[in-house]
Amino acid sequence: MVFCWVSVLCGLMPSLTLAGERYPSQKSLELNDNQVYYDINGLVRVLEDPDNTLTINDILPTNIEYVFEPTEPGPLNLGYSESAFWIKLPVRYIGHRDSFEWWLQLDLPLLDYSEMHLVVGDIQSPSRVITKSMGYDVPLKERDVNHITQVYRFSLNKGEHGTLLIKIKNNFSIHLPLSIYTPEGFAEHIAVEELLYGAFIGAILIMIAYNMFMFISVRENSFLYYILYMVSYLIFLITERVHGLSLFGEVPAIFHKQYLAFYIWISWVFALLMARSFLETKEKEPEMDFVIKVFIWVVYISLIITTYTDLTTGIQWAVFSTLFYAVLMAWIAYSVMKRGNAAARFYFLAW
Repeated sequence: MVFCWVSVLCGLMPSLTLAGERYPSQKSLELNDNQVYYDINGLVRVLEDPDNTLTINDILPTNIEYVFEPTEPGPLNLGYSESAFWIKLPVRYIGHRDSFEWWLQLDLPLLDYSEMHLVVGDIQSPSRVITKSMGYDVPLKERDVNHITQVYRFSLNKGEHGTLLIKIKNNFSIHLPLSIYTPEGFAEHIAVEELLYGAFIGAILIMIAYNMFMFISVRENSFLYYILYMVSYLIFLITERVHGLSLFGEVPAIFHKQYLAFYIWISWVFALLMARSFLETKEKEPEMDFVIKVFIWVVYISLIITTYTDLTTGIQWAVFSTLFYAVLMAWIAYSVMKRGNAAARFYFLAW
């Protein structure tokens, strides 16, 4: 143990002095009039702030090229962390207009908090610093751009260079796609995205309406449980994608992310009840019925525990359990199907 600590401490000194060799100078992203979209995930560099104490005034005086670390291509994947993170990207406008506006999108609707600092000119002695901030609970009308994600507008003059410094903090998992759009490019992107989500939500509403009709007609509990499952899943989806913000202009209490773990568990309650009813395990498969009832009680206990845990622990447990329950449901359907239950074939294929 002592040797490990000595090795780590000794290794820190050369890592600081050789940082410039490990991380070559970060190149500027050249912004042009003719390109409406830039994927910047592999171009940024990241600094972790474990205590969430650094401010822009702490960042600017330092030689940040020795501090910020390069990232892998693809969305910024930082997992669950109590740390704050600073993201750095040098930019330069090489277009032909006197000035041009760009929109920086942090494509994570559940993001707790962010700041954007545009440092224009030399980062050690900037000509101006533009600072904006945004949070999950900020109403739509107070946001820089009317959207469920946190989008920042910034402008550069012809030939001007600057540095984007973005601070983020989140108590959920950080899987953050980063993009820069022109206003027109962002509008096109959102139009396609909203069309797909609208079609998906519309399909769920149609399924709810159809199964409501079937339940009224035949009075079969399986349809009722399926309706309740789809409704709870729809509430989860609206909460997870922060559609309550676009519907009401602010995040209503019922669609707030603090209840996201509860909606996951409630969905699984109705999914298990639906499986128990549809597969008729109580009458035909008593052993499998006992397994289902055990896991229903696990859900009930998890709902109670989630009430007393912090937000991060609650969502981690719910997400981990969702992976397990998805496999469990497929296994239950397959096991019952192998025993000759005809209804299980349809359930297994549907699942």
